Amino acid sequence: MLIRPGVIWALDEDAHREAVGWCGQLCPDAASLVRVTRTADEVGGALREFNRESFRRDLVNLHGLDLDPEGTRVTVVLIASAMSRGATSEWGEIIRVLQMLEREVVAIERHVVLLARHEAVTVQQRTIAFGDLPWTPWLIATRTDDGVTIGKDLYLTMLYDLIDTIVFSDRGERAPACLRSFLHMPEEARAVKLIGSPRHNAADIVDEIAKVCMGILLSDQTGPLGERPEAAAELRQNLDTAMRDFLRGAGTMSSICREVLDRRGLGRLALAPLLTEGPRLLDGLVHPASPFGRAARGESILSTPKGYESGVGERRSRIRRLLRRLGFRSDERWPGVLVSRRTREELAFIEARYQSARELLSGVERAASRAKAVSTRIPEALVQEWRNRCTQLLRASLERISSCDDCSGEVATAVLEEVTVYVRGQVEETFSEALCSWSIDSPTVTKFNDALAAGTLFRFIGRMNGGQAHDPLVVVSSIECGETVNVGSKPAHHGRIRLWKRQRPVLLAVTRPHAAELLAW
Repeated sequence: MLIRPGVIWALDEDAHREAVGWCGQLCPDAASLVRVTRTADEVGGALREFNRESFRRDLVNLHGLDLDPEGTRVTVVLIASAMSRGATSEWGEIIRVLQMLEREVVAIERHVVLLARHEAVTVQQRTIAFGDLPWTPWLIATRTDDGVTIGKDLYLTMLYDLIDTIVFSDRGERAPACLRSFLHMPEEARAVKLIGSPRHNAADIVDEIAKVCMGILLSDQTGPLGERPEAAAELRQNLDTAMRDFLRGAGTMSSICREVLDRRGLGRLALAPLLTEGPRLLDGLVHPASPFGRAARGESILSTPKGYESGVGERRSRIRRLLRRLGFRSDERWPGVLVSRRTREELAFIEARYQSARELLSGVERAASRAKAVSTRIPEALVQEWRNRCTQLLRASLERISSCDDCSGEVATAVLEEVTVYVRGQVEETFSEALCSWSIDSPTVTKFNDALAAGTLFRFIGRMNGGQAHDPLVVVSSIECGETVNVGSKPAHHGRIRLWKRQRPVLLAVTRPHAAELLAW
């Protein structure tokens, strides 16, 4: 991905507070590529930092991003209040400063965002303060096209989504043409670009569909072993033998952990038997009556020697008394003589890892037992892909348990969360198909789909005088929505963008520039 570093230049205190709030909710990797500034000197310092060779190396080595072949290009977002006594008016000086600072890098991509909270000012102040601004800014306001005054949470969501799209959209070869239309429409003086966001949160819809998918993924994983019911018995015998050899002195603690938990042991099982048989196999290995369990209690074990059963009663009694005097216990379930050569510390090390593995598998198995399968038309190949991913993650966790000194971090919730993130990503990749073809029985999904089809999904910033409709230009999103999206009575071109380090989906529409005098407050 080609991501350009970003500078957020807040031109007043209110704008600075919102910019700091946006930066504070970013993940550390994303935050390392942006700087929130208040002065021209701070902007210049950020540009010089981004142009250093060490920073450019970090883009590649630490973040895995592509370098702009022409050199350092930086996105600068100027944020200013538009309805207050302190609203910025000296844009000519800001333009002069930006032109001077552009010498620090190859180029600056500039965007202006104006903030308008009309309910916080008097009626007389409810006009957009353009000053001598020659560019067409984005407008984020609290009045929407249906005359509603939105709350601060939705206001900030729209602002954050817009800045994320400006700063963290992939500008590489895979960027859709709609992104350029979204970011670089023709300039019109004293006009504004208006944002539309879904009335039904797209992130909630993706989560709802992903929840159904996870239920289907897990719901049939508590069944029988599968085509080879004898596989668990074979594996149990192999693991028992490996454990007995270990107790006699063969191998190391690490080797027996790998033998049981890695690909030769539990890791060879498919998802269903791994969840159902895995905990049972581990329980059998460390059961109090097993060689391991007795060795852990400091007991020596001696099973009936070969030919012992054919001895006469007196001879049997003498041998039994002799063995008891020597501290051995007889157990006919475990053939052969077994005297543990392992310390209690070694056995405790192994038992802790087996316990962690058991808790991991049991936690996922409990989630599977609670999962509810519903009737859908999700392609079976896609469901199988999700199951394979879950299996891979469980095997990786088991391998980490077997090899790490601290095995406490491998928990079922972490695995399930990672699987959910993967499934959610797949839902975003096939969002249109999921809405139209998967038959997801959910009222929220149905409402979203109906609004999308009817063109009523988007709520736009700004109410037009006379009830005029907004003129949509394009729709961009991080989810797959087809080539066009209905916005009002018109289809708008849609482009799917890739956002770096963004965990929640973005779905935004933008209008053509509208004259600010047409807005009713």
